[in-house]
Amino acid sequence: MSVQSHGHNLQANVSSYVFSCTHGWVVYAAAMTHRGILKAVIFACWLLGGRTGAFGRSFPGGYIHTSPPGPEAISATEAREDYDQTNDAAKRELFRYLDEQGGQDVEVPQAADVQPAYWYECPRQYRAAGDDRKAIYSLVAGHLTLADTLLARNDPERRRVGLGIACHTASCAIRTLNDHKLSVAICDQMLLPNLDAADKEHWQPLNKIKVICTAAYVYRITNQTDKWVNACRLRLEEAYGRNSADVARIKLAEALAARGDYEEAIVQLEGIDENGSLAGTRRLIPRYRQRIEERKQFNAGKKKNG
Repeated sequence: MSVQSHGHNLQANVSSYVFSCTHGWVVYAAAMTHRGILKAVIFACWLLGGRTGAFGRSFPGGYIHTSPPGPEAISATEAREDYDQTNDAAKRELFRYLDEQGGQDVEVPQAADVQPAYWYECPRQYRAAGDDRKAIYSLVAGHLTLADTLLARNDPERRRVGLGIACHTASCAIRTLNDHKLSVAICDQMLLPNLDAADKEHWQPLNKIKVICTAAYVYRITNQTDKWVNACRLRLEEAYGRNSADVARIKLAEALAARGDYEEAIVQLEGIDENGSLAGTRRLIPRYRQRIEERKQFNAGKKKNG
């Protein structure tokens, strides 16, 4: 079953649940004096609800509902259906890929039931899956579905939880699954576009720098050098003090050097406080200048021989 079809299935389940409950109450009113018939009808309604998934059956690819769907669950369904019509082909491809890699039943709370600290639970769930890659992929699919639903809300606290969940999925994708395609897609589509949902203060656990550093690490490991540089620039913009700025300059200089931009890397290193605790990193400046000279000589020789 594809991820795109999950929303349609859940909508059918909700309709079936409403239908069964409505008819159950009608029969109840007509059979108050016939307890045997009443018990049979209640059992039939329960069985119908269980078979349709309305009372807690799980769905492949990371969806499970432990109570009859409420307004938040309907909204989540609508969000899933929107992917069939949206122009966001990259996000559709992301969930399609997860469906192919996972496909197992996993337990993920509804958006309406998720607790503020739920994002702390994600790493524990990944560890509990052990070496079962399909189970981990299915968890990531469920977590990203939940995160995407929460990030679409107007409630800052809900969006914060969604961002925290997405942050953990990116770390799992690169560190546990070693899936470069997935980790980059999460950073591109979930983390950096939603930085406004991060904590405002630098001392809080889900601050902007933490989220940016997660993306920067992914881009560095996956050799997405341009994206790595851009993430490091964002980190420098969010620096909250001289020492924080110096650390950001060091990371940006490293990314720039990896791209071959030694001139700008030198500019960043020269901006580090000479009397600060990180002044020792300025020793890289002569090395980068040497690289510039070597490149000039190489290009001159190539032009002369060419």
